[in-house]
Amino acid sequence: MLWRVRAGGWDFLGFEGLKAKWADYAPTSPDLPLVVSALAQVTTCLAPRARLLTAWERWGYYCERKDEAHLVGRYLLHTDLAWTNILVRHGRAHLVDWPWAALGPAWVDPALWAVRLISDGSHTPAA
Repeated sequence: MLWRVRAGGWDFLGFEGLKAKWADYAPTSPDLPLVVSALAQVTTCLAPRARLLTAWERWGYYCERKDEAHLVGRYLLHTDLAWTNILVRHGRAHLVDWPWAALGPAWVDPALWAVRLISDGSHTPAA
């Protein structure tokens, strides 16, 4: 992060530009292990002390009340792992565009990525 400005109830952040390519989610893509590595790092990050929605607040209305414990956790979640939100550069994947960040259990982002592999990468559910 290069700078931060708070004005009018907004928090503006300026970051160094990253010249990279969007991730390729195709079944044979060399980007897949890089995304796995990035997700392995993110799933160990406890969330900062910021007010973020919880996974339960985001998706609990799809569930029964008794299932709330499955969507509780203190890990930082990206929750929008579209191929256009992963930049690849020099053998490393970078997760960008975090407006849907949330708190929850570490398994959420890998599970959401599995859905994206099917919808964005032409993987089959069986694969």
